[in-house]
Amino acid sequence: DAGKKSLFCNEDYKAAGAKICHRREIFKLADIIVGIESPQDREIKKLQKFSTIIARSYNPKSCPVLQKNELSFLDLNNIPRLSNLQNLDILSSQDMLGGYACVYQAAAELKKILPLTITSVGSINPAVFLVIGVGVFGLSALATAKKLGATVYAYDINPQVSDIVKSVGAKFINLTSKEKMKEFLPKIDVLICSAFSHNKSATKIIDEELLKLMPRGSVVIDAAIKYGGNVVCTKLNEKIEKYNSVIFGYADWASEVATSASTVMSGNITNLISGYFHGGRPDYSNEVIAKICVCKNGKTS
Repeated sequence: DAGKKSLFCNEDYKAAGAKICHRREIFKLADIIVGIESPQDREIKKLQKFSTIIARSYNPKSCPVLQKNELSFLDLNNIPRLSNLQNLDILSSQDMLGGYACVYQAAAELKKILPLTITSVGSINPAVFLVIGVGVFGLSALATAKKLGATVYAYDINPQVSDIVKSVGAKFINLTSKEKMKEFLPKIDVLICSAFSHNKSATKIIDEELLKLMPRGSVVIDAAIKYGGNVVCTKLNEKIEKYNSVIFGYADWASEVATSASTVMSGNITNLISGYFHGGRPDYSNEVIAKICVCKNGKTS
């Protein structure tokens, strides 16, 4: 039942040619272990020598266990974020889904509809979104909010992304000073902060003074919480109410659309194994494998 929460059942795996085993058996039998997060040390100890672990978060504390069993670890977080490697890039595929999912969460929480609507008693103005940080996550959020009919603005410290912002129907605005933030935030219904880089600490952008300026009933999504957060009071994996806003600190937005997240991740890993492994072993001479290999046969890089 490992795929149950993603709506994949044992019969699906059997139909694809898999044998269903208990988790403890897997580590005794497998030459390659694939996971979202790294297995626990007690599980790693059960692996056969020269086995390979593929996961998206290498834990340096596991180094002694990997060394003892001469194991290899490929960290998916280190996939180069290049256009020709997008079919391997798990971070981009998950961030794309995360940006989509957080917009729908914000729409469900907001006490107003998103699109401009003309009624017999007058017009309902569209909801206003501001996305700070236009990486893959932020761009996906912009595109999704625009498709749902919201008025969408974006800001990034790199002004060169303005053309990308315009391409999804959003407007790039200059928020380089706190004074400009103070002027703009009272007009925002939904603030999505996605100014983060994977494996780097996020910068605090919204302090309490700025947060107090958000209008009643507004929604704040701090998508950078996994890296420390962009909003001063966000709590990891919690939804809180502060001043006028509801603030979400979920660390893994892609899990809100788990079926799609599992589908694209499996595609990324299938491409990695089929293209960069030979005889069940990573091709260590390949530059992509060299980038993501943090431990080779027990020797850390």
